[in-house]
Amino acid sequence: MFVTAGLEGIRDGLDPGPPHMENMYEYTPADLRARGIGVLPRTLLHAVEAFAADPLGREVFGDLMFQTFVEFKMREWTEYHNHVSDWELARYLKMF
Repeated sequence: MFVTAGLEGIRDGLDPGPPHMENMYEYTPADLRARGIGVLPRTLLHAVEAFAADPLGREVFGDLMFQTFVEFKMREWTEYHNHVSDWELARYLKMF
């Protein structure tokens, strides 16, 4: 997938922009927007939605594998989202 994405960038003449060698975590969202710097998806849900919206994934995986992967990852998100973590128990159980 990564090789295909790289080749797509070369074919389409995409400019990745200059490298950022500084600590990007020090920038606020407003700083990033002002510099025109995008961010990667913050959750599995957003990553799967972005993957599903990009035709390159279907091209590389083929229709069946692409659809199966998207469905699998959406089920994974649902399971994760419905899981009560130790952090949640420790934080919220004491309120009741």
